[in-house]
Amino acid sequence: MSPKNKTRKPRKRVFVHIGVGKTDTTALQTFLTQQADAIERQGISYPFREAPETVAAGKCSGNLVHVMASHATRNRRPADIETLIAHYLPRVIDEAIDASRKDTVVLSSEAIAQTTSPEIVAYLQDLSSRHHVTLLGFVRDPYDHMQSSWKQRVKQGHCQSLPKHIDLD
Repeated sequence: MSPKNKTRKPRKRVFVHIGVGKTDTTALQTFLTQQADAIERQGISYPFREAPETVAAGKCSGNLVHVMASHATRNRRPADIETLIAHYLPRVIDEAIDASRKDTVVLSSEAIAQTTSPEIVAYLQDLSSRHHVTLLGFVRDPYDHMQSSWKQRVKQGHCQSLPKHIDLD
């Protein structure tokens, strides 16, 4: 085995939810934050948990933008969304995956859907060469009353499980 292979980290299973607006992204991120400890016991890491006040206000965004903005503030860089994505998205995602003690990592952010730059596409391709990556995106059916009901239960803090038709296996 070459020295390069000896230092290579094991591949993880990474789900990257590319949250498109009006597809219940906020409800999913709220649920993942509320249930982060329970899903961690199942071997799944959700590294970008929201602050309790953010959850209570119904303003979850996957916390990825906040983490990128924190990097930008420390480095005294402009913090518009395009700059954050271009300069920090790969670094923040890699750090979260590397820091996870679990074999499965779930990431979710509407910020990821806001760019299709060649650099970010190349990064996602590279990420897929290093890990088992599944990109997730949802399209909302406004007449899906089961999903709408689940979303409202999450926002009210009364939901302990994903709807039957959402499965991360």
